[in-house]
Amino acid sequence: GRTLLREGELGREFMAIVEGEADVKRGDETIAHYGPGDFFGEIALLSDRTRTASVVATTDMSLEVIEGRDFRGMILDN
Repeated sequence: GRTLLREGELGREFMAIVEGEADVKRGDETIAHYGPGDFFGEIALLSDRTRTASVVATTDMSLEVIEGRDFRGMILDN
């Protein structure tokens, strides 16, 4: 039930799911369900906008987290 990213907040990191599952919510509506291999957080980082949705864990999770500056560096390098 932990909120990993909150709709409307500034984007500061990119996350990829290693294990576990999460729901993507816009307002009270669930718009997607993510699992291992899925990722999120890139839209706010690439567009320098606030988060377009919230991501809420539905199980225990293991995540890879990349801070915004490192994420942008990876994009520029590739």
